[in-house]
Amino acid sequence: MAYDFSGLTPTQQALLTFGGWDLTSSRPQPSRRSVAKLIERGLVVETEAQQRVHNDRFTLTVRTYVVPLDVHIAWCERCSRRKQEEPSHA
Repeated sequence: MAYDFSGLTPTQQALLTFGGWDLTSSRPQPSRRSVAKLIERGLVVETEAQQRVHNDRFTLTVRTYVVPLDVHIAWCERCSRRKQEEPSHA
């Protein structure tokens, strides 16, 4: 299947590279605007996760983002091809 990876920002590219974002990610949560194009193109799936905070008195609901495995593989293959096409400076 062909995916549309054109015109992506560095933030969107990083999301694809790292397979998404969740509560355990060391990177900041991407903005809704950053992921909107990816969701529209079917490159990322939005989910929700809940986390208890303040001695379990409150529950936070956080949007998380998952890159489906087939999309992640296609993205990695694209990156690999582009790297191979770069001229060598040796």
